[in-house]
Amino acid sequence: MHIVISVPLDPGLAGMLGKKGSENGIAFYNGSFQDSTIVALQPTSIEDKFYSMPESILVSDAVLLSTSALDRKFGEALVAASQSGKKVLFTDENEIKGMAASAGMTDFEIVSRDSVLLKVLTLRTRSEEGSPIIYVDKSFTVNGVGTVVLGIVRSGVLKVHDKLICADGTEAAVRSIQSQDRDFPSAGPGTRVGIALKGVQPSSISKGDVLSTERIRPAEEIECKIRASGIAKEEIKEGKVYSIVANFFHTSAKVISIKGETIAMRLDRPMQRIPGDRALLFRDAPPRVFAGIDL
Repeated sequence: MHIVISVPLDPGLAGMLGKKGSENGIAFYNGSFQDSTIVALQPTSIEDKFYSMPESILVSDAVLLSTSALDRKFGEALVAASQSGKKVLFTDENEIKGMAASAGMTDFEIVSRDSVLLKVLTLRTRSEEGSPIIYVDKSFTVNGVGTVVLGIVRSGVLKVHDKLICADGTEAAVRSIQSQDRDFPSAGPGTRVGIALKGVQPSSISKGDVLSTERIRPAEEIECKIRASGIAKEEIKEGKVYSIVANFFHTSAKVISIKGETIAMRLDRPMQRIPGDRALLFRDAPPRVFAGIDL
């Protein structure tokens, strides 16, 4: 079983779940326990790259929040986690049930630091059904191998020799799959993967792209249901410009119209939209995340 969990505030907690590996605005901590593998995502540049926190939350199965300091950063993470729709685990250093309720959270638990690992190992993972979908974190060239993509399998099962379709419509064959420095013939949901691809250049694949065996076309305009935070008040109007984050993707978004719970936005960069996923909207003023939208 593979579990991906976001740990926005406390590198020490992330270190309890695995050994620190690669870092690209988000540090990846990898751990193996019995028959389970945990990947903990810890954003390292929240102040100058705020989008790294909502990215880490949106690509994860759950969120682990330390309550050791109930400060501004905790408030930011609380609102972002509440709008993501993810299950949240709080550590028990401080009483936060009232704050969680005020944020509209219903799916949360409070655990001691000593029991964090055991609790994370019981988390529910995503479905193996349907076409494989991969959130892309990075793409580059490796001498003797060719194009390599790093990412996380969102759902489905990726197999060697699968044909993946890029955002621009280019088709690429899966030559090999690595996870935790080992080769595998397949990879299921929650697996942090390195995929060697044939038939595509790294320039055709960017961070935030989505790969799948069925093409997911990017859209410059989207219309979605919006879920505004009860804590981070924001007067949403036509013409306002915000930032939007979906999986590892982020760009600016201008509000075209808003009618009730439906918002239409024009994006600065086209975005691949996966039904069932959620995106987050944020602004410059704290708490920066103020709404979630159902894609």
